[in-house]
Amino acid sequence: DSRQRAFDSGAAGFLAKPLQSRDLAAAAVRELRDFALNPVRTVLALLPEGEAREQYLARMRQEGGSVLTAADAEEAAGLLATGRIDCLVVDEKLEAMRPERLFGAAAVEESAGLRRLPVVLWCPGEVPPQSPWRQRGASFSLREARSLERLLDQSWFFLHRSQAAMAPQEAAMLEAM
Repeated sequence: DSRQRAFDSGAAGFLAKPLQSRDLAAAAVRELRDFALNPVRTVLALLPEGEAREQYLARMRQEGGSVLTAADAEEAAGLLATGRIDCLVVDEKLEAMRPERLFGAAAVEESAGLRRLPVVLWCPGEVPPQSPWRQRGASFSLREARSLERLLDQSWFFLHRSQAAMAPQEAAMLEAM
C-alpha cells in the first residue's frame, strides 16, 4: 500500500522496509545517485500509427526527452529488459501490447526493475474495468490518460520533469488543466 502510494506520488525511489546491511544501503544510494546524474529520461511509447502518436513523439523529443518505439511485443520486451526505460506509455487498445505479452506471465512480480516501471495507459475513451492493464496495475504504477495533453503531463510527471523546465506554451497548457 505505501509502495503504491509512493509510486502514485511520483517518488524517485522508495524503500519498503528498513535496510539491514551496508550493501543494501550502498545499492540504494547508488541507484538514487545514478537516477539524479542521468538528466535524460527514456520513454518507451507503444502507440498506434497516426497523428496523435506523431504529435506525442514530436513534443517529447522537442523538449529533450528520449523516446523509443517498438514495432512488436518482442522488440518492446527486449527494450524493457535492458532496464533503461524510465516510463512506459502504451495504448490500451493495442492487443499486441498487452502486459502478459510484454512482461510474460510473472515477470513483473519477479523483477524489481519492472515493478518500479511507471506505466501511462493511453485510452481516449473510458478504460474498461476488465482491462488487463488495470488487472495488473498493482504490479506497477499505473496512470490513465484520455487526452494528448494529459498523456504528455503524465509522461513528464513520471520522468520527474519540473514545470519550470517546460517550454512556455506547455507550462501555460498545464496551468490551464
